[in-house]
Amino acid sequence: MSQQYAVTLEFTSQSHLLTALCALGWKRNEIEVHATPQQVLMIFGHPSLNEDGTPMMAEIIIRAKHVGGASSDLAFRKTKAGTWEALISAYDKDAMGRFGPYNDAFLGRLKQQHGLAKATAQYRAKGFRRVQAETDKDGYIHMKAWR
Repeated sequence: MSQQYAVTLEFTSQSHLLTALCALGWKRNEIEVHATPQQVLMIFGHPSLNEDGTPMMAEIIIRAKHVGGASSDLAFRKTKAGTWEALISAYDKDAMGRFGPYNDAFLGRLKQQHGLAKATAQYRAKGFRRVQAETDKDGYIHMKAWR
């Protein structure tokens, strides 16, 4: 079985994380959100375990069938510090999944979309009615906002 890696993210907002995951291609109904952590599964439904042998649990889970191929669940758990941690299998870090591989480049896109969701929410909170983001040919995102 493949080892799971935990990657600490600087995100604190669950809603911005969900918005970012949808921006990367998942449909909202493909992303499970739980008030209490649930079991994360590896390939063929085997339970994913922490280093101490306890079940790996997470509040946000994208089940393997929505991750791609012979993948494990892609999950996110809340840390004691209030940030989110991505749980990604060693296999999925390197294999082409539905929107993968789920490596550093994927995490970079996720962080970019999270930042965009956060900025959009901040613009709306300041009274801007329309917020638009455009990506230029070099991959930079430019935001425009109107009142």
